Amino acid sequence: MKTFFFPETLSQIQNRDFGTQRYEQWIMTFQKKCSVLRLQDKDKESRICRALFLYTSHLRILNDALIINEHARTKDALEYLKGFFNNVRTAGFDEIEQGLTRRFEERLQELESISVDPSNENPKLKDLCFILQEEYHLNPETRTILFVKTRGLVDALKKWIEENSKLTFLKPEILTGRGKTTKDRGMTLPAQKCVLDAFRAHGEKKILIATSVADEGIDIAQCNLVILYEYVGNVIRMIQTRGRGRARGSKCFLVTSNADVIEKEKINLYKEKMMNDSILSLQEWDEKAFKKKIHQIQIHEKFIRDSQGKAEPKLDKKNKKLLCRKCKAFACHTADIRVIEESHYTVVGDAFKECFVTKLHPKPKSVGIFEKKAKVFCARQNCSHDWGIHVKYKTFEIPIIKIESFVVEDIATGEQRLYAKWRDFHFEKLPFDPAEMSK
Repeated sequence: MKTFFFPETLSQIQNRDFGTQRYEQWIMTFQKKCSVLRLQDKDKESRICRALFLYTSHLRILNDALIINEHARTKDALEYLKGFFNNVRTAGFDEIEQGLTRRFEERLQELESISVDPSNENPKLKDLCFILQEEYHLNPETRTILFVKTRGLVDALKKWIEENSKLTFLKPEILTGRGKTTKDRGMTLPAQKCVLDAFRAHGEKKILIATSVADEGIDIAQCNLVILYEYVGNVIRMIQTRGRGRARGSKCFLVTSNADVIEKEKINLYKEKMMNDSILSLQEWDEKAFKKKIHQIQIHEKFIRDSQGKAEPKLDKKNKKLLCRKCKAFACHTADIRVIEESHYTVVGDAFKECFVTKLHPKPKSVGIFEKKAKVFCARQNCSHDWGIHVKYKTFEIPIIKIESFVVEDIATGEQRLYAKWRDFHFEKLPFDPAEMSK
């Protein structure tokens, strides 16, 4: 009997147009549901889950390219795709990936032609160029933060500024978050600090292109121009991003072609006015009455917290399997996992060594207690899913795995679950013991 799977039943997200962040959310939800798909035939389950993982991963990259094309240059979107398919060829590259790569290559010449056609120039980039030229003409000492929504756009706009003869004097720098996915590794905290220190100290870096990491908690006193490029959030984010412009006489521009974005910004402005009016109203209160009201609210909220309580997570002592999230190959049992300094997870025993392969780390270096040596990947043929890193810890060479790369399966029931962080997985966590390794 045939089994049919309908994508619409695996996600509640509707109105998912291509080239939007909403579509990316749909892809990610769909991919998670596919990863825990269970079939009686385990070989078939592995094949289907792996195929769906590949298809959704490619969809996500194609969606990123559409976003870049919409807000930057077609050339940048095409370079983004080329980089992705070059990486695909060096890892796994099974029949599905070969077919998807072939389809891209068949259209590559047409895409190259489109990318160099002057008639396809993005009008929003013309507007952005005009704003920057005008502001730096009025004040050559202007310092700018340009906010965008995605890391892909950060890279694309940096390249556009560097290749635009009218704007090269800006010498752009980038600032992004740490990254939560394999696709987007982002910047480390030391790298972020280095960029911010350079932007504050040196006048030659006149523009900082940033994602949401810079819209709160970062003080740049010299900044006097904030540009929101297709970038809008809630009223708090709006106030925070505009607040990045600390210098006297600072300005804020919103650049968008989306009517919904404009409407959302208008609503945020209205909410900001309501907030300011409320603050003025509160300042007219009698101080004694104000403190009494606050005390009443605090007592009420404490009562609610106490009545709800916070149940301690129940520790699951049952042994479970970790399966590769991409191909469902067996990796290890939870009984073989050990914890180093309460936050890093390794696997003991020789059996696990047969389940992974290593490749030299592209950026080997010492980080905290570890010396990064290599990357760890699934050993199953044509999978090569990223499982973590191989490090030197004291005198030991050990793998450090990340839970987001695995599906956790209950041995007794077959139930499968995904975890984004180790702290969310409440299993019996045994500490790493050097004596155990010595045996």
